Amino acid sequence: MKVTSCVGPSCGRPYQINRFSDTTIWVEPGKITCPHCGTVTEGEANAVFMTHALSAAEEAGFSASSEGAGSAEDTPAAAGEPPQE
Repeated sequence: MKVTSCVGPSCGRPYQINRFSDTTIWVEPGKITCPHCGTVTEGEANAVFMTHALSAAEEAGFSASSEGAGSAEDTPAAAGEPPQE
C-alpha cells in the first residue's frame, strides 16, 4: 500500500494505491486513477493498480505529516497498518 497525492491541477488530494502483479483482474493494467477527480496517471505496464480515497481523518493526518516533511509517499494510511504491495 502506498499513499500519494493526485497530480491533477485542481485536485491534489491524497489517496491510497494498491499494486497487484496479477494482471488477470479485469482492470486496465498500468493505469492509476485518482478516486476523487478521475485523473489518470501511468504506472508499471505489467501491474494492476486499485485506488481508494482516504477517510477524512486519514487525509488530515496525511496533509499534516506531509507539511515540512518533504514527501509523505509510502506512508501507511492508518497507524499500525503494515505496508502492503
